Amino acid sequence: VQMWVFATALVVGMMVHKPMDDILAIQGLLYFLPTYLVGMLAAQHREAIFRICQGKEPWLLAGVFGLAALESVQRTGTSFGNYHGAPFDIGPFDLLMPQKILLCLFFLLALHRWEDRPLPFVGFLAKYSLAIFFLHPLVLWAADLLELRWMHRPAWLAYPFVVLLLLLVSSGVAAGLKRMLGSRSRMLIGS
Repeated sequence: VQMWVFATALVVGMMVHKPMDDILAIQGLLYFLPTYLVGMLAAQHREAIFRICQGKEPWLLAGVFGLAALESVQRTGTSFGNYHGAPFDIGPFDLLMPQKILLCLFFLLALHRWEDRPLPFVGFLAKYSLAIFFLHPLVLWAADLLELRWMHRPAWLAYPFVVLLLLLVSSGVAAGLKRMLGSRSRMLIGS
């Protein structure tokens, strides 16, 4: 039953798309519901996922890159990034949703494999993950103000660099705010 609910939510989320200007709460709930559900299912069935998916990390990555290629073909000549749409404006399937889910499963398996080793960078990202989530749109917005348009261009070679730069700047801002505000930073950035 849980998998049917998740599969249905995934199809609905892929068709509904992200709300325009991220303001319609019900549409946002429908769009993000599969992400929440996969997180809950992964926590609930963690050991089964490890058992079933062990050694399949290359296939998960192949799925991620395959969906990225399909997405680039589907979106040729249009915008890039997450689909945004009006509530009942059902357009092409948002392939970023299943791509992100496969990427999360990949990292879940990879990090499980190395969980007995100290990984300071992963700990740092985990500590500031909520802040990074809230700050990264502001970093992209600042890049627009500074006319760093290259950060928004879909380029296969630039994408990993942009993601790393976005992570570093967002987490650096989060760490700086945490240092300046102390425990009060939780009210501003969630960390």
